[in-house]
Amino acid sequence: MVLTVVDDVITRGATMLAAVARLEETFPSAEVRGFALIRTISDRPIAAVKEPARGTVRVVPWGTRREP
Repeated sequence: MVLTVVDDVITRGATMLAAVARLEETFPSAEVRGFALIRTISDRPIAAVKEPARGTVRVVPWGTRREP
């Protein structure tokens, strides 16, 4: 089973990461992925929608980090 979390905007990815973690707890045999329409940086306004990007969100000592 593949589950996909869909979000409108991803900033640092903390919300996405939390949703994915909860689904992995509830459905341990499922593959869980995330999809967001827009990625942005929290201190900048959304100026333009550009090409799609594939990346990861991970936990780091200061919170979460989204790459790219």
